Amino acid sequence: MAGADEILTLELSPEDFERLGVLEEDDCLYLPTEVRRRGKDGQNKIDRVLLTEPTNRQRFQARIDARAYAQDRELHEEKDRDYFEQIENVALLTYALRDYQTKGQLEPNVEALLDRFPDSTLTELWVQLNKWIEMLDPRYGRLSKEELWTAIAGLARGNLDPLARMPTYAQSTCFALMAREACSSPNAPSFARLPGTSDSDSSTPTESTPASAPDSSSDEQGE
Repeated sequence: MAGADEILTLELSPEDFERLGVLEEDDCLYLPTEVRRRGKDGQNKIDRVLLTEPTNRQRFQARIDARAYAQDRELHEEKDRDYFEQIENVALLTYALRDYQTKGQLEPNVEALLDRFPDSTLTELWVQLNKWIEMLDPRYGRLSKEELWTAIAGLARGNLDPLARMPTYAQSTCFALMAREACSSPNAPSFARLPGTSDSDSSTPTESTPASAPDSSSDEQGE
């Protein structure tokens, strides 16, 4: 079962679906995950739930549900734009969040889901859902080494176009590669280095140990 941190840093491979415990039923894929929330005793409680990608029909209905919820509370679409967006996210989560055992909707509507989980938990679930939807794209993680390094070289030269043209799932892969390369560098701080990374070659001049100036004694002797 996946935790939030594992999902956010995942680079997809066929083995990952098995490792994450992905379930399939009636041509629908479900991602098992854990939801943390604070109990009345102050301790973290964990709910086991499933995430699934909402259908187009459910997306449209979520928009209708959100607007009805906001209208009942006399929220103004323009003045309360930030609340409208949050309500729409929660409305979509009502279709994406499923009971771990039955695979039915965990809560039937926006109000019930808001009552069940605090805002921090819903935000975490929203991030996980979007990552899961990206992972379901058949193109996810399928970038050649040349494509990745072309984008990285562009960034090094201040050209953001190759990265900007990538879809978000490809950008995640690109950033993960850059992070690995940075943490594999002998110039990285010791706390950031990946296992097996050796110290910088002591013979290589650095800013803290500048190269010695040429010895002028030989020139003086030759005069």
